[in-house]
Amino acid sequence: MIEKSWQRACAAADASARAGSRSDGVSAAVASARAWSTEAPAPLRDQPPATGSEVSASHPHTVRQDAPVASAWAHAGRGAGAFSAACIPFGALTPAQLTRWEFLRESDDRFDSPFFAPELVAAVAAERRGIEVVVVERSGAPIAFIPFRRASLGIALPAFGPFGDFDGPIAARSAQLDLRTALRACGLGCWIFQHAPAEDDRLTPFLATAAASPFIDTSGGFDAYLAKRTALGGRELKGALRKARRAEREIGPLQLEPRVRDAEAFDLLVAWKRAQIRERGLPDPIAAAWTHAFLRRVAALRSDGCAGMLSGLRIGGRLAALSLGVRSRQVLHGWITIYEPSLARHSPGVLLLVELVRAAQSLGIARIDMGPGREAYKWRFHTGARALAGGAIAASPVLQRTVHAGLRARDWLRNSPRGEQIRALFSRAHPGGARDGGPESRLSSTPEE
Repeated sequence: MIEKSWQRACAAADASARAGSRSDGVSAAVASARAWSTEAPAPLRDQPPATGSEVSASHPHTVRQDAPVASAWAHAGRGAGAFSAACIPFGALTPAQLTRWEFLRESDDRFDSPFFAPELVAAVAAERRGIEVVVVERSGAPIAFIPFRRASLGIALPAFGPFGDFDGPIAARSAQLDLRTALRACGLGCWIFQHAPAEDDRLTPFLATAAASPFIDTSGGFDAYLAKRTALGGRELKGALRKARRAEREIGPLQLEPRVRDAEAFDLLVAWKRAQIRERGLPDPIAAAWTHAFLRRVAALRSDGCAGMLSGLRIGGRLAALSLGVRSRQVLHGWITIYEPSLARHSPGVLLLVELVRAAQSLGIARIDMGPGREAYKWRFHTGARALAGGAIAASPVLQRTVHAGLRARDWLRNSPRGEQIRALFSRAHPGGARDGGPESRLSSTPEE
């Protein structure tokens, strides 16, 4: 029964892809995976489907898209249990492979962030060149997917660039995965990751940096959140509630719009954010040629597994703050939060965050991720944090040590006060430094200021 369920999921995905567009095919494939993960008994959801049930559908020679496979399948080992790996342009993944990708996500809550959703990778692949996926198979069944952006000299970089808050291999905990051998088989000289789940022991030998991503647990409702923040030290939250009452007295009532329908709201969010970045003299990641189109595509993204969420807060009927996030089922990842500068004394960005927490349970949101970073508001309002790790897997030990040294230096520049000063000086000397070809700056929102 299990094998038949998996075959039905793959067949449905293939049929939908033939009938519709590429984006429709992505949605159909992941929908089929959800049907499979619901039907399969829990103990089997960690296991690959029976050997041979997916071989013909997942082999790159059966790809119907125009994009060529970047490299031929390279096999490591012989006989039973041998694995193969290939770098495949995202647009050339088959519906069966996309179905398997979502199956792995459904099986492991480490991948519940929208950054592990194939729909979000599809959005960046539509706007940025070089987005590929390392697909690792064992006995003919995919066991791991690693999205990346191909740079020069065979270097694989995080697919989302400055917008990436989570990354890493999407693979079952029990999968026997030799990452270095797989990457070498694909002809990659080095794979760099920034924010992979730290509990993945397969990455331990290759780690260079550590980070934490704070989150807000909203599963118990606003009263439960208020009680937990009070226990952790709720002075900032109480202060935000006082500011909300003051804003209502001085301007008018607060009104949350979970999904802003105003067609101009996205352009306003980008304009406010870029003005703030220029004022602070920081590198502008939105200046890159692909980023504006990518963010707009995400804002319009609608699917069960991944959807953009542009939210707004009005004070007295006036649009005071906007937030662009991306949602995957019960998880909302806050991305860009910005506010009307003339209302800064009321901290409208923080008020928007608080109102989203208040409404989260009614919106079906159980957790709000805020992404890694040392921004003060994240730690003033969080209820927990997720451990992340960065590093690189290189073809040679010398190259790996060199890359690790560079990653540690970049981490210091991004996360230390002195590093922020140096980045500001660089930005003033090189205004285009965040464009393609220059150093990328992580996009961070600062709603409290």
